[in-house]
Amino acid sequence: MKVKHYYIIILLACTLGTTAQNNSGKHRVNINIPEVALLDLESNGTNNIILSPVASNEAGAPVDFSNSKNNSLWINYSSIVGSNTEPTRNVVVSVSQEIPAALNLKVQASVYSGNGKGNMGTPSGEVVLTTTPKEIIQDIGSCYTGNGPNKGHQLTYSLELKDEDDYALLDFDQSEPLIVTYTLTDVN
Repeated sequence: MKVKHYYIIILLACTLGTTAQNNSGKHRVNINIPEVALLDLESNGTNNIILSPVASNEAGAPVDFSNSKNNSLWINYSSIVGSNTEPTRNVVVSVSQEIPAALNLKVQASVYSGNGKGNMGTPSGEVVLTTTPKEIIQDIGSCYTGNGPNKGHQLTYSLELKDEDDYALLDFDQSEPLIVTYTLTDVN
């Protein structure tokens, strides 16, 4: 009897051990978060801006640049950065050709406004536009601003005479369109 009883215990232990090894399975799941770097300009109307000083109605008076401003455009962006390879992004701005000699064309981005989430960028202050790209928003992380006007960073453009002595350089034949380009760039 002892042999049979001993045999049953061994068989039962082997059966339980085999069952315990087959009650689970595993596989690999790869999580691939995409890199995102999108930028858009939005407004309630057209994205074209006209800046004009006001001509005086009085002989002997200069044109008035004080109201040559526009704040109808907004920058929207979506960004997913890589903590090791591209930890932040910036927005840079440039113009397609030189501004007429007597003038400064400036743009300033506001602080973030809207219903987006994440690490929004910080405005760099007022920028005098040139053909060389200049930083206007810095330290953008993984975020989205929301889409459309009144979301993101409001842009305020202004046109001014560089110096009163430059008045002699004003030339109405230099009234032509400029292309302003905003680029979302990687920072290493």
